[in-house]
Amino acid sequence: MMSADPSLKLRAYIDDSASDVGDRRLFLAGYINAEHVWSAFSAAWAALLSQPPSIAYLKMSEAQNLSGQFRGWTAEARDAKVLALAALPGVFGCWSGHASVSRKDHAEVLAPVAPVPLKPAYFTCWWTLIDTMTRYTAEVSGGAAPPLDFTFDDQGGAGSDAALWFPWLKLTHPDLASALGDTPRFADDKDEIPLQAADMLAWHLRRRHERGAAETLPAFDWLVGDGLHVFRDVGRETLSALAAGMRETPGLEFVQTKADWRIARRGLRASLAAGAAPPDTTLWRMRLRYWRVKFARAWSRWRYPRRQKQAGSR
Repeated sequence: MMSADPSLKLRAYIDDSASDVGDRRLFLAGYINAEHVWSAFSAAWAALLSQPPSIAYLKMSEAQNLSGQFRGWTAEARDAKVLALAALPGVFGCWSGHASVSRKDHAEVLAPVAPVPLKPAYFTCWWTLIDTMTRYTAEVSGGAAPPLDFTFDDQGGAGSDAALWFPWLKLTHPDLASALGDTPRFADDKDEIPLQAADMLAWHLRRRHERGAAETLPAFDWLVGDGLHVFRDVGRETLSALAAGMRETPGLEFVQTKADWRIARRGLRASLAAGAAPPDTTLWRMRLRYWRVKFARAWSRWRYPRRQKQAGSR
């Protein structure tokens, strides 16, 4: 799959799966391949979906619970469909990877000191996966691989907030600048078929983490198999180091509420739209103070309005 041909375009498709038991670990996982291979992969996946009994899309939670697209199916028919689809990443030579973080540890260690957009464990896992997959792709190609672009399953506000930081992260990681592609985009897995394969991988990784050796679903071995799989699990020690760095970063204390972040986000988007580097925390601090003063004055006028002179009074 990987080639030194600089004309190729590489893309990773990534989905997430979160556990609600134990350490409540969040997984982001997916596959890398060349853009033209993804086109052929999507056609083959769609053909398998349409084979009777047909489904419009694959969602592993629906498959496991025999709900949604799998309502009325037998477990045997479900397993046959899932296994047929699980074989495709290997057939098309996809590379797989994942990143994970304990949401329990993240909430205890990093979230209390992080600014609003970085409080969710999603952001930590998101950047860890981008960093891990990009470095690995550059390493195995000897630096000859084209930049790696990413498409993630739509996450609403969490995704758009994460994407805002990408230009800054690219700027502050010069060793990765040439290997990182454009700002990651977010899409619906019903529109972007490779995201359905990513959903399958993330779901199985989460199940294997929860159940260990008791997990016997056969698709897992197909999804990873003998192919190349790179991963990084963010531990508590790494979270502690990140928290220590944030405590020493001036200005982050001014982005600790959702109201503060809404103000800072407007400034960040305006700067990026103008082609400038993301503003530093000093600019954030100045902008937040300005808006706080402006809001305080408006509040004062509303709460304690000036008495209007009565007609004819002196």
